[in-house]
Amino acid sequence: MRSLVVYESWFGNTKQVAEQIATVLAREGEVDLVSVEEPVPPLEDVDLLVIGAPTHVHGLSGKRSREAALDQGGSGMPGIGVRGWIEALPNGARGPRAAAFDTRADKPVLLVGSAARGIARRLRQHGYVLAVEPKSFFVEGTSGPLEEGEIERAAEWATALANEVSHPAVMI
Repeated sequence: MRSLVVYESWFGNTKQVAEQIATVLAREGEVDLVSVEEPVPPLEDVDLLVIGAPTHVHGLSGKRSREAALDQGGSGMPGIGVRGWIEALPNGARGPRAAAFDTRADKPVLLVGSAARGIARRLRQHGYVLAVEPKSFFVEGTSGPLEEGEIERAAEWATALANEVSHPAVMI
């Protein structure tokens, strides 16, 4: 199985989760870990596309929220973010299966939103089939750190994801 793990991260929290997911997926095959600051690579040989981002203003980051993250001490370039990166993807009708994750405050989605839900919706609109439901990992505040146990949760999610893609359930 070949996987591509893509992330947007301003304070390092989403990158940590992406790195853990990539480490677990590497047990099943080749993995590339890339930032959204890098162009979309060819997907012909990719079996699984995993995309993660921090939740900004109830969803995916926009130019203003990325600039605000920089003003709050984040690092990176405002760039296109996950939203723009997904827009650059080819049609996924014959592409890899996909998965989405985010980092956000541990509060009801109604109050804080979820970037993972936005990622999943955009992937579906591009023709990608999700292997699993979107997943959220929790941070203690805007700049983090990740809450205790979240790296372990990311490993568990990645294991389940790898199992689903490598050994899909048979529908009767």
